[in-house]
Amino acid sequence: PGAFHGADKLHLFNITPRFLSRRKDRNWQLDQRVVEIFADLIVNFARHGYPTPENSGFSFNWTATNAMELNYLSITDSPTMEVRPIFKTSDGCFLSYDFQVGYRWQGHVFWNWYARSLDAVDVGNLQRIAQLDRDVGNWQFATAMLAFCSLFFFAILVGLACYCTRKDSDDDDL
Repeated sequence: PGAFHGADKLHLFNITPRFLSRRKDRNWQLDQRVVEIFADLIVNFARHGYPTPENSGFSFNWTATNAMELNYLSITDSPTMEVRPIFKTSDGCFLSYDFQVGYRWQGHVFWNWYARSLDAVDVGNLQRIAQLDRDVGNWQFATAMLAFCSLFFFAILVGLACYCTRKDSDDDDL
């Protein structure tokens, strides 16, 4: 569930990937309306620096988030602005009262820790900034090594599959 990386480009450039065109449960009219709204918001932001200028024709005004309220646009076929009060937790995080944790939460552990570390950094503390940069570099290196090892073992498996399924030459054909 949820949007994948780059999903917005499909809507901005009106691309329909093959895996989506085969789905039978798609409501294309509703999806197309959301795509049009999303594209208009991005175009307005690029032109005017604001997603909902006065002459945009939208029935809502996309307002900025402030320190006490999480203002956000619920993008549906009839978009509306919604507000959630936020509060600061004991560990310094800002959360909404109905904040839902759970979707791949373990995958966000590093980034949640890293974001808290950035909040605590004094801009003049170059040693701490360098340490945080090394931490991100270590995670990037570990991710790259995992990808390399996965590809290496995949290549070995493909090679073994090809070797095991090769056709033996018959002596009679010579």
